[in-house]
Amino acid sequence: MFGLVVGAATLVASVIAGVLWEAVSPEATFLAGAGFAVVAMAAFVAVRPAARA
Repeated sequence: MFGLVVGAATLVASVIAGVLWEAVSPEATFLAGAGFAVVAMAAFVAVRPAARA
């Protein structure tokens, strides 16, 4: 099941990257990747468990 989910996510990500590359610009693909990384970092910080004393 894990492999199926990872494979599907990889396929979707590749299609989105290809569409951005062809329809917008190669720069848009890398900017979108950077934006997704920032969103992921913010999500990790938001759900981080409280520090133990």
